[in-house]
Amino acid sequence: MTAAARTLRYSQPTVSQQIKRLERGLRTQLFTRGRGGLELTEAGFRLLDQAPHLLAQAEVLRQALACCERDGSAVDRLPGTPAPAREQTSRLLSTASLTAD
Repeated sequence: MTAAARTLRYSQPTVSQQIKRLERGLRTQLFTRGRGGLELTEAGFRLLDQAPHLLAQAEVLRQALACCERDGSAVDRLPGTPAPAREQTSRLLSTASLTAD
């Protein structure tokens, strides 16, 4: 975790908090933690495999919404989008903006 934090130029506690936040949001454990460090779980490997696609899709969505208001109400205007999907989209966009900076 320390090496990852150093590479990302964040503090180790910040990276740990973000990973825990992601795990809570996904409702699954992405890493097993032990004396030897961290290891990806099966869910972690699946997320790692899909991460480039998810990040690319988040960027496409961000660009598509760029012409709309940036206060979060743009997601409410996506046609046919049920409330849970709007909430997930809002969370995804806020998470992506945290990790993209």
